[in-house]
Formats: sequence, structure tokens, C-alpha cells
Amino acid sequence: MSAKKTSAMGVDPLDNLMGDTKASRRGPGTKTAEVVKLEPTTSKTRATFHLPTPVVEECRDAVVFLAGPPERLTMARLVERAIQKELKVLRDKYNKGKPFPRFEGELKGGRPIGT
Repeated sequence: MSAKKTSAMGVDPLDNLMGDTKASRRGPGTKTAEVVKLEPTTSKTRATFHLPTPVVEECRDAVVFLAGPPERLTMARLVERAIQKELKVLRDKYNKGKPFPRFEGELKGGRPIGT
């Protein structure tokens, strides 16, 4: 891993936004930002699947429309929210609101049963 680079000014301008308050990275006269405690980021996994074209197009339209402030929506965030909401519905309906049992095996590829 490489060390964090600073700007030509000697101070990383994003440090104030990101909550980095190390004095060694601050230039003279730089205000110290209030440290914001963020939840630890969870690792992400790539998932690839096919969706109907009209659904993808509408998602893309919504993301472009809402990409700026205040929503700053991305395709990944839109899909993540939708899956989280649907998982809650499924847990409530089929598993008394509890998480589903952990599956440790490999998913089988191929055509779904009954199609």
C-alpha cells in the first residue's frame, strides 16, 4: 500500500470532510473538523445477474435524475436499498422476522426448476 498523498498545498482538502484530524497533516491556520463516527464499512461482493431491460432503463433514469444533491443516488445504492426492503418483507412473511439460516454450499447454476 502506498502512503496517502497530500495536495500541492501540503494539506489534503478532503480531510476536513472525512473527519481526519491528525495534526501532522494540517497546515497552519487549518481548522480542525468535528470528527464524525462512521460505521465500519462492510466488504462488498460483485453480483452479476440479468434483469428485464425496462427495469434497468427505469433504474438508470432514476439514478441520473437523482444523482445530485441531496439524494446522490447510484445504481448500486438503489439496488442495495431495494434488496434490503424485499429481504425484510421475506423475513417477516416466511421466517418470523428472523434472518434466514446461513447457506454454506455453492449455488447450482442452470435453468430454474419449473421453467
